[in-house]
Amino acid sequence: MTFPLKTLRMKRKSFDISWEWNLILCGILALLIILTFALRTVLMPSKYGGVTIEIPTINMPVRDEKFHSFSEKSIHTIKKTTPLVVLTSTGFYFGPLESFSNKVKSEERFLVRHQDGHPMLGNLIFQLDKWTKYRSKNANIPNEKILIVIPASEMPLPIITQVVNEIKKSKIFEKVILGGGIQ
Repeated sequence: MTFPLKTLRMKRKSFDISWEWNLILCGILALLIILTFALRTVLMPSKYGGVTIEIPTINMPVRDEKFHSFSEKSIHTIKKTTPLVVLTSTGFYFGPLESFSNKVKSEERFLVRHQDGHPMLGNLIFQLDKWTKYRSKNANIPNEKILIVIPASEMPLPIITQVVNEIKKSKIFEKVILGGGIQ
């Protein structure tokens, strides 16, 4: 079997594929990926967390005279009149701490409902400000600069963080204390 000579000839390509350029391009991309991750680790903050929250402790000073001559003193005290906000899936309940006990009527407990499942933080902050000013003027209860926030167990952490952050931004309260135990 013989083939014609024309069919066996191959056409010449106008360019030759060079493996050097492909290797250089892959090397540059690999270097960029490594530098991106290196810069990301260098530029990441050393602290994570959106909001700093205090957790209440027992009002009992700890004396450490042996090593550092340090003694602990309480700045604020939680009383029956301390404002409390309870975050539930239906809304915010707020009032003095004593209004949430079983023995007291809930006449001093107030509700700010969520709208379409979204917390109405602006309305809550407005109502808290109005309520604390009313209490200090009419009931002679001094404005306490601490607030206790107790979220229900079904509330997700991002919503709790957002609520605490917005309350702290409002400058009505100096300290926001996170409580727990509602189920």
